[in-house]
Amino acid sequence: MKRWLWIVAAVLATLWSLLAWGTYALVGAVGGLLARNADWATGHPETVVWLSWLANLATGLGLTGVVLIWVVGLIAIAIVAPLLSWLWQRRSSAGSPRW
Repeated sequence: MKRWLWIVAAVLATLWSLLAWGTYALVGAVGGLLARNADWATGHPETVVWLSWLANLATGLGLTGVVLIWVVGLIAIAIVAPLLSWLWQRRSSAGSPRW
């Protein structure tokens, strides 16, 4: 049973990483599109520069947030898997006599 637990943990970590990678790509693409096309909102040159800078800042913060949430998720998986393994081992050994 412990082997299946670790296989499930590895699959969850892989799926979590793929989800984070897709989110990272989406945030980067949308942020880049908004930063490059800030002139759609206004024709005033200083406002365009300011909006582009703001879009780049928001994109950078969003990408940093995605990476931080990805790391927290991986840490949670890395903590829960051994904990469940330990609890399963403890539960299965509780039923047998200790002679």
